[in-house]
Amino acid sequence: MRTPAPVPPTPRSPSTPLRPTTFGVTPPRISGTPPATDPARPRTLRKFGGQPFKRELLLIGASTGGPDALGMVLSGLPSGFAPPILITQHMPRTFTELLAATLDRSTPFTVREAKTGDVATSGCVYIAPGGSHMVLQDRLGTIAVTDDPPENNCRPSVDVMFRSAAETYGRTCVAVVLTGMGADGAIGAAVLAELGAHVIAQDRDTSVVWGMPGAVVQRDAADEVVPLKEIAAAISLQFGRPALGRAGATSTPSSTASGKSPSSV
Repeated sequence: MRTPAPVPPTPRSPSTPLRPTTFGVTPPRISGTPPATDPARPRTLRKFGGQPFKRELLLIGASTGGPDALGMVLSGLPSGFAPPILITQHMPRTFTELLAATLDRSTPFTVREAKTGDVATSGCVYIAPGGSHMVLQDRLGTIAVTDDPPENNCRPSVDVMFRSAAETYGRTCVAVVLTGMGADGAIGAAVLAELGAHVIAQDRDTSVVWGMPGAVVQRDAADEVVPLKEIAAAISLQFGRPALGRAGATSTPSSTASGKSPSSV
């Protein structure tokens, strides 16, 4: 008697969870931002046995195609978005300086190139200087800029920033991996995910290069895989604020004695 041929495994569908349901929670679907009433969202209060905790820090990593994507994400966040934001964008030093200046002019945030001794402050964005890593030294948000060896052939490295945030802020982080070549950020995103941080990866269709976000997905470290225009909304839900639909808009915030004032919608 002939032995029946083995049945090939069923291909993984887009609705398959991105990583095992470690905490007994069904992960949200891939593609887009589910409605706020979706029982799979927000996961902030559903991880770790349902014990509530507060998100405190936003981390963003990007490479090829990152500057435009960063502008869209930052411009799409709601007015008065409070958590500090740390960004590692693969660029040489002179270009990260220019990127900070451009984002400072075109978004509601005060954006600066990070330096050692900075303390991550509400309403401010810190960009890792080209040629150096940016790390968090403590839970107070003290930043250090280091010349440690490159990782993933990158300096600054997203993995280095993510790991330092995992050690200091743990599950209170939201980590976003935008378009970029290579796999920098995937290992750090997996570390953050295991601690309970929320990880968002940009989807393939809207990425200039789906290397970095794709590597996060391949490691099953992403809670959501989201089109670029919906990432600001996904971030806002994690911090308990509705998005105001400004993705892609260019704001012209007015100056005040203390710095920049987010523009009203």
